[in-house]
Amino acid sequence: MSTSGASKIHVLLIAYQCAPDSGSVSMIGWRWVRYLSRICRVTLVTHIRHQEVLQTQLPEGVRAIFIDTEAFAAPLYGAARILFKNSQHVLFMVAGLDFLLFSRKARRMLRKLKPDCRVCHVATPVSPSAPHRLHRIGLPTVLGPLNGGMTTPPGFPEISRREKAWLYPLRGLANMVRNLFGTWKGADVIFSAGSATDRAIGAGAKIRRMCENGVDDIDTQLTPFPANGHLELIFAGRLIAVKGADMLLEAVAGIPPARLTIVGDGPERARLEAMVVRLNMQSQVHFLGHLKQEQLLEHFRRVHLNVLPSIRESGGATILEALSRGRPSLALDYGGPADYIVHGETGFLVPCTNRDQVVHDIRELLKDLTLNPQRLEQMGPACLARAHAYSWETKIAEAESVYRELLGG
Repeated sequence: MSTSGASKIHVLLIAYQCAPDSGSVSMIGWRWVRYLSRICRVTLVTHIRHQEVLQTQLPEGVRAIFIDTEAFAAPLYGAARILFKNSQHVLFMVAGLDFLLFSRKARRMLRKLKPDCRVCHVATPVSPSAPHRLHRIGLPTVLGPLNGGMTTPPGFPEISRREKAWLYPLRGLANMVRNLFGTWKGADVIFSAGSATDRAIGAGAKIRRMCENGVDDIDTQLTPFPANGHLELIFAGRLIAVKGADMLLEAVAGIPPARLTIVGDGPERARLEAMVVRLNMQSQVHFLGHLKQEQLLEHFRRVHLNVLPSIRESGGATILEALSRGRPSLALDYGGPADYIVHGETGFLVPCTNRDQVVHDIRELLKDLTLNPQRLEQMGPACLARAHAYSWETKIAEAESVYRELLGG
């Protein structure tokens, strides 16, 4: 996929979070730079905390403008980590206050530099609650893909307490500022990842569907599934309460043929490791900590099933990564995973009801799969096929089409 230099659109790509090998939203920002620069001219505006790594890895031809708010951001994030260390959502919500200052400084900087860009695309943050006035730069403005607007399921009070869900309504303040700033009103197109975000945005004419996550490469051939007599499972994600790893451990306990690899780290790790000892699961469960992207993708090839029992998952990038390696996933029928997984074809969805019911449903399904692992192997080709719908090449082609539409073709 290429476009001649004369006809390439010059895009002002604003990615507050943007860094390779950082995971989560920063990786989304990095992939926008990496893939968009193949077919467009790109001027990147990002935070100065990413400067060191980006200066050695930016694609050729990409100009980078770094915005420094560290005097405010560093103490803010440090305080948030102390006060809300067990709640990733609240941590990001508080630390995200820095984006207000970042976007203000970015507008001032761009007025001085006056780059000859034709479209402004605000790619990160992906939260629909993030307020800014970047549309005042004066270019046709694209936002997203945004993903959020989910409510917390009522059947998991223990997880809500550990995640300090009582602070979630503070997002309403951010939404008020966003509306005051005209963030959505000033945008020309808003990419939305799902129906919950559609409802939060409420600006139907501007909405285009696009998943915020994607896959870099897809296996051309299906790697054989393990044939060692075990049902090999993997959980990959930050170890925080909402991800539901403790429910998975409880479900796997008592199923000797099932072995679970846990990839990731976070404030729940010590509690989960103690739970493994208490349930006498040391021979079944292995913690690998944080892995680089290529290492994680290789581990997907070594398992039968990816499991993500998160109760509040707007996206679910690991499900797409598992698809790209021909592996099905098991998740709750809520949020992003419900969009990614075709039940019975590329994985399984269980109702997001309450803790006891989720543990029971996952356990019964895993028991059946230990007896019928061929069900998972039969899903492999469908998983690879579905992964193509989420490739970054597909996403970038759609984005360029929108840019050209805004510029009159």
